[in-house]
Amino acid sequence: MSNPYFETMRRLYRKCVPLRVRRSIERARNQYNEKILIRRINRYFETHQEEKRFFQKELDFINRAKSIQMIPYPFIFEKERSKIDVYYDSGAGFPYVLHRERRLYFPSKASPDLVQKMYNGLLLEQHMLSPHQYFSNDFFPTDNDAFLDIGAAEGLISLEWVETVRAIILFEPEPIWREPLALTFEPWKDKVRIIAKAASSFDDDKCQMVDSVLQYQNGPFLLKLDVEGQEAAVLKGASKTLLKPDTRVVCCTYHRKEDAKTFEQFFSEGGYHTQMTDGYLLPTDKEMQSPPYFRRGVIRAWKSQRNEGPSQENGAEVS
Repeated sequence: MSNPYFETMRRLYRKCVPLRVRRSIERARNQYNEKILIRRINRYFETHQEEKRFFQKELDFINRAKSIQMIPYPFIFEKERSKIDVYYDSGAGFPYVLHRERRLYFPSKASPDLVQKMYNGLLLEQHMLSPHQYFSNDFFPTDNDAFLDIGAAEGLISLEWVETVRAIILFEPEPIWREPLALTFEPWKDKVRIIAKAASSFDDDKCQMVDSVLQYQNGPFLLKLDVEGQEAAVLKGASKTLLKPDTRVVCCTYHRKEDAKTFEQFFSEGGYHTQMTDGYLLPTDKEMQSPPYFRRGVIRAWKSQRNEGPSQENGAEVS
């Protein structure tokens, strides 16, 4: 329950202090918190020299940049946010950007600056050098795949491959993305299904198992999991699907501290080959900032072969 006194003071603060000043105060506070965290990270590695050698490149970067970046590598400064064109669909009432000449919609209340920031962040996540990149030159969706985008959010990854795969199923429980997703995939509504529930280990009004969705469908399936720490529950609810020889998985491993080791062992015991993306991520969520701070980003898992060669239509980098 919120504190009534705190809520009153917060309203007074927002009413009396101009937005420009509030933003300046917020920036100063964030810079101070980043400075404290960088100092804490350096102190940790001063006494953990063996670990330090694994993260030297990333550590050098945050010390040079003097800021905390989820993707701690120089390429994040290559793209200019101001060069991203944001359009407005007056009929639908939603902003959008053009991704490979396809409309990618965002929430109606998102400002152009916020849309630019969000889209730029998505591009950086899927940069060919990013530890968060889902696919590579030998692991990507094909025309045989039914692609499950679990934790779809705005749907960029599915939009990237919508012309390639035979079918797409998106799981996204957040209401804010419901209308933007419907608008984005309207041209492909015959091959795209949007499930407004969270993928999980059980079925109810708000959750649904992958196995339940796919029980009458044939593979091959390619599952992409990015669900803010609930990846283990999704995998539990996909146990039958994971037994199929033609199922492949790409799964985030940085939301929980031990996920990289846990999922690598899980897939290995299930007969899968695995591959971790190169490099490390530095979570910006305060609750995730614990030694050794840097975490593996994504694991790819397959049973037979990955892909025979690079994709003809899509490269490894979203651009």
